[in-house]
Amino acid sequence: MTRQPSSSDPVDLVFPGTEEIDQSAVFSGPGYRAPKIPTEPTAITALVLSLLFFVPFLPLLGVGFGIVGLRRCADRRRNGHGLAVAGIVIGAVVSAIQLMVFVLYSLGQ
Repeated sequence: MTRQPSSSDPVDLVFPGTEEIDQSAVFSGPGYRAPKIPTEPTAITALVLSLLFFVPFLPLLGVGFGIVGLRRCADRRRNGHGLAVAGIVIGAVVSAIQLMVFVLYSLGQ
């Protein structure tokens, strides 16, 4: 005899903060596996834009994306905090070097 669900059984019980977790990936297989926390895409974009130092002004965009990525990592509980910080630091250093080269080139003319 199969048990019929009563009206007091939770049908779609979702715990806060687990809306985006794939339950089949967590609860399948032997034992419990912790869910994979996704990496924030804006943090990856910040690092990539900061490393494109040969294109003018892209490292400044990397700094902006890094700041946005830091905030999103904190708000959404995602990985990528270190990538965002690296994007900000590298972007700021490369932008300062680009600015110095531009000023020295302008003074030399």
